[in-house]
Amino acid sequence: MFKTLQLQPAGLLLLALMASLLSISATARADKLSFNYIEADYQVVDLDIDESISSGGDSLSLETDDDDGFQVAGAWEFYRHFHIFAQYSKASNDLEFNLTSGGSTESISGDFDVVRARGGIGYGWPLNDRWSMYSRLTWDYIELDDFDIGGLSADDTDDDGVGFEAGLRWLLLPSLELQAYGRYSDIGKVDTEEGFDDDVLGGVQGRWYITERFAVQAGYEY
Repeated sequence: MFKTLQLQPAGLLLLALMASLLSISATARADKLSFNYIEADYQVVDLDIDESISSGGDSLSLETDDDDGFQVAGAWEFYRHFHIFAQYSKASNDLEFNLTSGGSTESISGDFDVVRARGGIGYGWPLNDRWSMYSRLTWDYIELDDFDIGGLSADDTDDDGVGFEAGLRWLLLPSLELQAYGRYSDIGKVDTEEGFDDDVLGGVQGRWYITERFAVQAGYEY
């Protein structure tokens, strides 16, 4: 389910950076590992919340399920392998409450949007023509908004913090690149009691270069 995109201030800043990147003709090349790129992605996101509370024979459970959305991202490489980058994504998540009392269960379903933004500066270490290591210092932002729970709305919540990412890129074939990374974020996971909490995340990606300047990619982050 796609909804009209209403940009937050962080999203406006990131898209302004994306607009400046569009004025640069450099894009990712298949013959070397570059940090000049612009991408647009379809995403499936699941916050993986599964909580339950029991008292006196009654119980209340909360569960989220995956839904889809989009992401735009870009990077620009400048002085001596340094680069700046930005990401902005928005995806829906399904939400379900189950209240069990007196032997009967009542379910209430709804959904909400997950807005994420990241930006920062990074540095790449070219090991050779096919291998490169990199690290990034990031500012991370997350917002849960547009709650619709059984036709009722709830307050939005957001937070931001710092993060760090380190990864490895490998040009396995002239047209195939593989990437693996780990990252830490002050707001890496949702905590139903505290709001957001720090966490360590990991991911893998693969890019198949159809032409020198165009690639398709797939990835997974946990």
